[in-house]
Amino acid sequence: MLRSYFPIVVAATGLIGPWAAMAAPPAAKDASRATEAVEAKPLLPDLAKTQITLPWNELATLLGRGGREDRNLPPVDHVFAQVEYTAGVAGDRASIVATAEVSTLGKAWTLVPLGPPTLGVVAVKADGQPCPLVQRDGTLWALLSGPNKHKLELLTQPKVVESAQGRQFELTLIGAPLVTLKATLPGAGLEVQAEGALVSQTVSKDQATVLTATCRGGTSLTVAWKARPAVPRPTRLYADTETLATVEDGLVRVHSLVNVQLLHTPTRELRFRLDGKAVLLGVTGKNVVRWNEQPAADKSGDKLAAVLLAQPILGDQTLEIVEELELPAEGGKLALAAPRVEQSHREQGYLAVSSTDVMSVEPGEATARRIGVSQLPERLRSGGGPLLAYHYTRSPAAVGLVVSRPKPQPAKRFATTNTLVSLQPGRLVCRALVHYEVLHAGIDRLRITLPEDTELLSVEGDCVRGHSLLTEEKSRVLVIDTKDLVKGECAVTVAYARRFKESDKAVSVGLVAHPDAEIDRGSVGIEVRSNYEVAPAAEGFERIDVKELPSTLWNAAGSPVLFAYRYAAPQPAMSLGLTRHEDLSVLVAMSDFCEAATVITPDGKPVTKMMFIVRNNLKPFLALKLPEGAEMWSALVDDRPVTPARNGKGDVLIPLKKSEEVDEDDEESYRARREKRRKEGPEGQMVQADRVHKLKERPESMAEPKDLKPYDVEIVFVGKKVDLAERGQVKLLLPQSDVPVGHLAWAVFLPKSLHVTDSAGNLQEVSNFTLPFRHFGVVECLKRRAQELKQAQEAMKAMEQAAQQLDKAAAAKAQGVLPVRIEIPITGEIYKFEKFLVVDDTPELSVSYRRKTE
Repeated sequence: MLRSYFPIVVAATGLIGPWAAMAAPPAAKDASRATEAVEAKPLLPDLAKTQITLPWNELATLLGRGGREDRNLPPVDHVFAQVEYTAGVAGDRASIVATAEVSTLGKAWTLVPLGPPTLGVVAVKADGQPCPLVQRDGTLWALLSGPNKHKLELLTQPKVVESAQGRQFELTLIGAPLVTLKATLPGAGLEVQAEGALVSQTVSKDQATVLTATCRGGTSLTVAWKARPAVPRPTRLYADTETLATVEDGLVRVHSLVNVQLLHTPTRELRFRLDGKAVLLGVTGKNVVRWNEQPAADKSGDKLAAVLLAQPILGDQTLEIVEELELPAEGGKLALAAPRVEQSHREQGYLAVSSTDVMSVEPGEATARRIGVSQLPERLRSGGGPLLAYHYTRSPAAVGLVVSRPKPQPAKRFATTNTLVSLQPGRLVCRALVHYEVLHAGIDRLRITLPEDTELLSVEGDCVRGHSLLTEEKSRVLVIDTKDLVKGECAVTVAYARRFKESDKAVSVGLVAHPDAEIDRGSVGIEVRSNYEVAPAAEGFERIDVKELPSTLWNAAGSPVLFAYRYAAPQPAMSLGLTRHEDLSVLVAMSDFCEAATVITPDGKPVTKMMFIVRNNLKPFLALKLPEGAEMWSALVDDRPVTPARNGKGDVLIPLKKSEEVDEDDEESYRARREKRRKEGPEGQMVQADRVHKLKERPESMAEPKDLKPYDVEIVFVGKKVDLAERGQVKLLLPQSDVPVGHLAWAVFLPKSLHVTDSAGNLQEVSNFTLPFRHFGVVECLKRRAQELKQAQEAMKAMEQAAQQLDKAAAAKAQGVLPVRIEIPITGEIYKFEKFLVVDDTPELSVSYRRKTE
């Protein structure tokens, strides 16, 4: 056996001859066959007791050769598929993730080399789990089980350093046949170098540069990058100018707003070319530090304004330039040019010319295109109103003007008078609304001729400082001094009146005249505020429809305008034929609704509560003729107690108040106060909550006029006691009122022990009231029925207290003091009666009854 023939020494170094590569130790199970081969054909020289020293890896190679069982093993113990690296840079570190698929072959455990330990490995995973690592012979190994396929993930964070090539990081690649790298570097358009890569390319995307490289595995890769040197680009400058030139007495003021746009290269200085004859007053802007003037280098006669900015600008910058040009007193020809920006690639703008009244401006020759004033930008149109407008798209652009001093012209007045004639008892009141238009020159005095036999009432107007009356050639002239010099429009209102006798059959209508006006025209509207019938007779007028009158007359009229005229001829004449009619009495108070509830107590005492909803314009008292033997207990007007009185006829007088004007949003309105009062009963109890009087839900035929607020008039009285037999008849009466009642609703409550067999009277029995709200007696009746079982004892006690009140009423009454509010006890069976339009009539009922049998 070879083991006995050749002692082997393993050392750090050794000598291996060419022959040694040919020898291989046999396996234990083939020992006999190896011996025969050696004996048959000696392969080694006879070196007697010579000692050979071999490194262990060479001996392992020799021992592995030639065995039958090793013939099917692969030549390597692991194989890499393509390896992909993904890199990103943040701060002074690069974060690199390597993803590799590796197959281990023929062994239970395999060491896979990853690279040198200085690689900067942070974490290694195999198949998603932490991978065991081995460091040997200056190499970092991953220990993998096999044979199997594994997915390796390697995270490294090499340091980013500065170099001559810019910023860079180094990376030692895994020993795979082919490796790809995709690195995202901060900054767009970078110059990138991948030293050690076979192929590489870069693409800019979203403020970053992406490097894609293909490399050979096991090598070192250096990625370096830096910003590309900026290629200088020439500055491009664009200008948009809006210029307003105002011609005044002796000078022309030119105000320009220049919007400059700079591209590519920022600059701190702008240069403008101006008219050499102009005086530069100032250059202002948000970024302007200073400016200075200097003559232009050419022979154009222009001058340059150099403007220094606080910091270099790139983009938009707006500057304001103000210049002045001297103008001869008599005027002359004038050439205007907007400021031009030196070295601009495109310049366009608008030029507007306006003038004060001192100088007249006419257009001359111009290189700019003439446009309409409405086509100017709003800033140029919002001043005093331009006369001329130009637009240009090429520079230079000049505008020629012919300026002259206009000859003074006298002021011209145009007067339009709209007169409202109001016919009132005994006098004719005229209100003249005069509108003046003054042209050419200003005036400080207005002259108006008043009609004869008229009385001046007032003179009003924003421009009026004072007025006086003069007599000129038997005419009365109203002289109005104005606050300022009037030029343009001015309005004055003059009121005057003419008295006449009631027996006069006609009255003349005098109109004001304007002796200084070039045109005197106007219109007349006639209203009647009394019981006259009018027949107008007009000469020099044109009859028109009243709808053609100006709205000012409609707003000033208090009655319908019956007649309308228009005139343009001087001295028109008009008279009104009068026919007076006799006055008729009209209704000044009305009760739209009246609710009444009469309760007959078991001992036969009738107690009645009435509530009138009243609208009153003039009537001082509500006169009530109470039934015979009735006594007044309480009276309230608009929820306030009042003291009733009695006149010589025996009628009870309830003092009324005048209704206020309707204001639906007023919290103290009738509707709001009534709702609040009827929701909150005695002792804070909620009673009659669903009985809210909603005016808007009324039928139009029953709704009160919108000009007067309604209010409540509430009375309580007790009638004569009646005897309640087994059978009989009860006669009930309500007071007769001198105020008409539109809708009377009367609820009669009889004791539960009585049954009504028949009823008669001037009211109609109904099953339900037709009021637009619930009757207070019906609401209380429904509540009492719902609580009848629980409050039986309380009801009996209330009846006893009511009887005691009736007995003690005389002792509790006093004269001349305010009464208290009385809530009558609503109990018993209800019977409903209605009547519409009660006028000078006494509501009465005769109720036949019989006592119920148990």
